[in-house]
Amino acid sequence: SLAMMTFGEEEPEALKQVNWEFQVDSYFYISRIFVLPNWRNMGIGSLLLSFAENLAQQRGYQIVHIDINSAIDEGNLMVMKHNYHFAGNIFSNFQKSPVNCYEKHI
Repeated sequence: SLAMMTFGEEEPEALKQVNWEFQVDSYFYISRIFVLPNWRNMGIGSLLLSFAENLAQQRGYQIVHIDINSAIDEGNLMVMKHNYHFAGNIFSNFQKSPVNCYEKHI
């Protein structure tokens, strides 16, 4: 496996403290996108992101949330390239860097 993604319809309690621009009752949540280092910069992460957005639309969602560790520059740049907007960050007990939270109206 050269990449993975996890997503769903529930997000962690910690993300409720983010000041999201779009205040809606339900949204699609992408919790993780990972591409092995040797396979990065080939469009694989973008394909995964597009797949998740299409699935969210098919399920009737208008908003997608995603969080990326702030130390992972490639991931943060990728979601911004795909028109995700920074909404804030959170700190968790088990990570050294804050987690950047993004949202997109699809």
